[in-house]
Amino acid sequence: MVYTPAASDFDALAFGNPHPGTIEYIQRKFETLPQALSERGAAFMADARQKWDSFMGSDAMRKARAVKERLLGGSIYLPDAAMLYENLSQVQNAGLVMQRYIMSEPTVRKLYHEQRIDGYSTTYVDPQPGRIGEEDYNYRQVMQGAVVDTEDGGWVCRTWVDDVAEGEVALKFDERSSIRGTWDLVRWYVEQGKDDPTSSEGGMM
Repeated sequence: MVYTPAASDFDALAFGNPHPGTIEYIQRKFETLPQALSERGAAFMADARQKWDSFMGSDAMRKARAVKERLLGGSIYLPDAAMLYENLSQVQNAGLVMQRYIMSEPTVRKLYHEQRIDGYSTTYVDPQPGRIGEEDYNYRQVMQGAVVDTEDGGWVCRTWVDDVAEGEVALKFDERSSIRGTWDLVRWYVEQGKDDPTSSEGGMM
C-alpha cells in the first residue's frame, strides 16, 4: 500500500499535538474575547474560531495521530503479504493481502455486514458479499487443517477441498498461523469497543 502524506500530515509530524492546557486556554479566549470586540473584530474572531475548530477538532487530531502511528509505528514498511501483525497501527494500515484475511474473520465480517466498522472502505472489495465463516472462501483458506476446541471440551480439525483461486497460491502452514494470530489481535480491539481496527484513518467504532 502506498501512502502519500498531505500538508496537514507534515504539520502534525513536525510540530506534534499541542498540550491540552494550551488548547483549553485558546478555546477559553475564543469564548470571552468576542464580548469586547467591535462587529468587525467579532466577525474576524468567528472566522478564526472556525479555522481553529477545523484544525484542532477531534477528527483532525485523530487523523494526525493515525499518521504518526503509521510512520513511527513502522506500518508503512510492512510487506504486502500474509503475516502476523503486532499492533493497532499495523492492522489499520494492512496491505491488500492482509485486508482480505482480516475481513474474513467472522466477528469482523459480521460487523462489516452491519456497517458498524469502516472495513478498509477505500481499498477493500468484498469478493463474496454476505458470506461468513465456513461459507467464505478466504476463511476456509485460513482455517484449513486448524485444530479448534469444541464446546464439549473436545476438538475438531476441518479440511475443505477448494480449488485455489486463479492467480493465487495456497497459504502455507506458517502463513495460516500468522493470520490467525492477527485475528486474535483484531478481536481484542473489537472487544474494547473503541478503535476501529479496519480504519486506516484511525477511526472509532
